[in-house]
Amino acid sequence: MLAFGGGSGSGYGIFPADEPLRSGGSQISVKIDAEVQSGDRIHRTTQIELEGPMATWMRWGLDNIGNDSLDSLSQWRKIQGSSSTEVTHNNQQVDSSEVQALETYLSGRASSLKQFMFDGLMLDSGRLLGVEPIEAAAAPTVSIDVNDDYGFSDSTITITIESLENIRVGEKSVLFDNFVRPQASATPFWTELTIDARLKTSMMVGTAAVDGSGIDYSHKRFIYTETVTVSKTTLVGEDAMSDYRVAYVIGSLAHSPLVTLLQSFAMFVAFTFLARKLTKDKPRVGFWLTSVLFAGVWGYSYFFALPLVFMLVALGVAGVMMLAVAVVTPKISLDDALADEAAYFTIMPSIGIRKKRVKIPVVKCPVCADKIAVRTTKRPVRVRCDGCDTRLKIS
Repeated sequence: MLAFGGGSGSGYGIFPADEPLRSGGSQISVKIDAEVQSGDRIHRTTQIELEGPMATWMRWGLDNIGNDSLDSLSQWRKIQGSSSTEVTHNNQQVDSSEVQALETYLSGRASSLKQFMFDGLMLDSGRLLGVEPIEAAAAPTVSIDVNDDYGFSDSTITITIESLENIRVGEKSVLFDNFVRPQASATPFWTELTIDARLKTSMMVGTAAVDGSGIDYSHKRFIYTETVTVSKTTLVGEDAMSDYRVAYVIGSLAHSPLVTLLQSFAMFVAFTFLARKLTKDKPRVGFWLTSVLFAGVWGYSYFFALPLVFMLVALGVAGVMMLAVAVVTPKISLDDALADEAAYFTIMPSIGIRKKRVKIPVVKCPVCADKIAVRTTKRPVRVRCDGCDTRLKIS
């Protein structure tokens, strides 16, 4: 469905007879909201707000839809009017019928949208919409809002394009890519560009790679989705507007947020289990420290959406480190654990968690009656009384 956003604005300016220039420095703001739908398509809403000479040119063109006296090279000559526009053209204001005529023209044929954006707005539709309109899964729909200003004005005009894109697994796609056409530095069409963009996948669809240049972006992974976000950023000047892009590659099922989580969790469980087995009857201080390191690497690489290969390699390195620490940790015997209070509390949990502490046997010295602790299970053994320095042999 096409939507016309209008109102009852007043204070119309006088429309000139000749088509106004588009050059002179306009501002454009683009907001992109792309989201995976049904597992095989990406629904994209692209909102374009333009102001300045380009907005003036559009208002003039809308009022001249259906005007057969326009120059043959004019973009507006190509747009067919209707009985309604024949009545309203050149009436010194933009009418709803004229806006609807442009919406119908741009939505009816994908080639018309591409040509109007390329030759009229000086924008590359394929680089802005992700795919060329003629390659979209369905014909894009366009809505135009003059924001209650129907006179000859340079105030904001909003163009909203709804489009569907087929997911191409393993192929490079763009969220946006240098969509402002090259322009003369002396008489530019666009002098300021603001971009706000987001790509959101599903639980079973994820990216294999994300890359960008000339603009900051964030890439996050959650259990239920993966997001690529460009916070509102303004580019000013020829240099800044010559290189800005964010591209991505949709991966296989193995790259989806849920499957990635399961794969990494399986590695975590496997390495943790092996390390626990290797530290049986050993102090586990090193095991716990490397476990915390492993969990930190896992959480960081998953949340910040490292590519799957890099993530698994990082987990493998952390896991090998955990096993290496487990192997080199010296073993403590039960006799040493009984004799060393600190070692006792380290070793006993590995023998049996929450087991009752083993009582150390004692004997009474036959000379001075002092109690002598027997800190070994070996028999026979000789012990010394600290009270009278008598040596006893226990069998």
